[in-house]
Amino acid sequence: MSLRFKIDLRLLVWKDDAAIFDGGTGEVARKATQSKLFSDRLKSVLVAKCHLNDFLNSATYLDKSTAAGVEFPIVQMIGLDAHLCTLRLDSKKSYVLEEVCAFPFPVSLLGIRSGGIEDLINGLLRIESLLLELERIYSGPAQKATIRGVNLCY
Repeated sequence: MSLRFKIDLRLLVWKDDAAIFDGGTGEVARKATQSKLFSDRLKSVLVAKCHLNDFLNSATYLDKSTAAGVEFPIVQMIGLDAHLCTLRLDSKKSYVLEEVCAFPFPVSLLGIRSGGIEDLINGLLRIESLLLELERIYSGPAQKATIRGVNLCY
């Protein structure tokens, strides 16, 4: 597969010291402008759609219900806020983009005291759990069910 997009963030799933597939994408913007928001979201969705199709084509052993549950994360960081969306196929062969969560990066003592670090950690853990689930599905029935880990690379 050949993509000619320049994306800001690649989420790779690793196993045995080698990247086995792209697990998601992300974009980073310094300022929140409407045009940047939509162009970055469109670029990320198109790249994630290609990765999702490639994943489903290589995992031919998946049944329809399992294939419909495959979700690819899309991370969009705008200023000091992050938004996590997932892209998946539904049972009607349509692509569905859902916003999972949004979390700010705490920048003040008040933000830290009001649970900003916990929100940030929970958002990052949600991304990790999506990648771990992709690795589990990709491992398939013939391989061991143990998960060795996921590394985030950019």
